[in-house]
Amino acid sequence: MTTPTRLLKYTGSKSRIMPALLPYLTGYDGLNDPMCGSGCVTYTALRAGVVQRAHMGDANPWVHLMHKEVQAFPTLISSWLRNMLPVEDITADAYYDVRAELNETGPDASLVSAARLIWLNRNGFNGLMRLNKKGKINVPWCKRDTWPLAEALKAIEEVASVADRITMLDEPCGFGSFAGGPDWVNYYDPPYLGTHSAHTKDGFTIEDHKRLARWAQINMEHGGDVVISHSDTPEAREIYGSIPGILVSVLDPETYRSVSRGKRGTVSEIVFHSRPLPATNTPENQ
Repeated sequence: MTTPTRLLKYTGSKSRIMPALLPYLTGYDGLNDPMCGSGCVTYTALRAGVVQRAHMGDANPWVHLMHKEVQAFPTLISSWLRNMLPVEDITADAYYDVRAELNETGPDASLVSAARLIWLNRNGFNGLMRLNKKGKINVPWCKRDTWPLAEALKAIEEVASVADRITMLDEPCGFGSFAGGPDWVNYYDPPYLGTHSAHTKDGFTIEDHKRLARWAQINMEHGGDVVISHSDTPEAREIYGSIPGILVSVLDPETYRSVSRGKRGTVSEIVFHSRPLPATNTPENQ
């Protein structure tokens, strides 16, 4: 099994469930991933040979441009991470200085900003990628003696190995992206309902989830295949399970996430998909 690749440590990342998720993306030549987040699904699917090409992007301009820069300049960004940012004895002052520099620059297409975002994400609290209403990164510091530099460098190297098969979507990117035809699958990974909704400055509300469901229905009506993943909640089943013709599968193993009240627990991941799996993976239609 190909180990998952993620450029960012992400709450809600699919790295834990990639073995169970990849079969839903199998049988296509291309993957359209306009809510890519950490990039785990696109990068892992390409490295595993599940798909041969991909379109990807994200509504968060910091994240979108970071992926674009890493794909274009992996060696230079790795060098920046090795030589220009603190590796050991990271203090709160060092963290907030880098955060202030990044916020002052704003989201831009530069390898320096990409390196700073990767560093900030790996040293921030709990794998959050959160913006305030002004569009500024406001994730607090997480105390640690050192940060996983080797892990970040390995992820960049893995991204470089598949970058020539990726087309970055226009930025800013949202779920209003669609690749039609039988050779493409459209994968949507929205923020979990009730949690982690500050991924962009405008958030992601329940109305956005309903709009995504309608967009997925339009995709299917025009002959496109869709896969949507979410935590298994009654609200998600109501919104996405009501799409005409959609199939519903609950993945095993369970995934781990934070819930809105600050507690931790495990929750199953649910997948809504338009194409049936082989008989050995018959979905639970509900």
